[in-house]
Amino acid sequence: FASALSAEVRESLVVRLSPSDYGWDLLERWKEFDPQVVIEPGIQAISKLWPKARLFVATYNATTFLESFRVGIPTVIFWNPEFWELSEDAKLLFGNLRQASIFFDDPQKCARHVNRIWHGVSDWWNSTEVQAAVSTFSQEYAYVGPKPITELAEALTVWP
Repeated sequence: FASALSAEVRESLVVRLSPSDYGWDLLERWKEFDPQVVIEPGIQAISKLWPKARLFVATYNATTFLESFRVGIPTVIFWNPEFWELSEDAKLLFGNLRQASIFFDDPQKCARHVNRIWHGVSDWWNSTEVQAAVSTFSQEYAYVGPKPITELAEALTVWP
């Protein structure tokens, strides 16, 4: 992904590492790949980084992109589908994200998309197609009602 980004986009790249390295030496590997890349070692809360971001890129199936959707941060997602299998129910909604150029299973295609939209991220993100896909996906997987604690308490009390 990073190697397919334009020089202009790569200059703005901030890589947030997991605080647990598991022996992968990711900091050293990133510095070897590009000594100029800005590394955030995973210490700072991601929510503190989002206001500074033009675009958030999620690279694995976790809650980060659900959170970025809910707070309206322009987001693209890519991962290897062999490592992150989707349920049959999720495939349709991820298909909608794919149609809106939010979800990719090819890092180079994702990078080319980022290069194309870089000067108009807000226009792309706020387009009808993108917002419809995000809204539909969020209703199913990132729903937060007007009173989340009350709704959770009600759901738990009716649980069999």
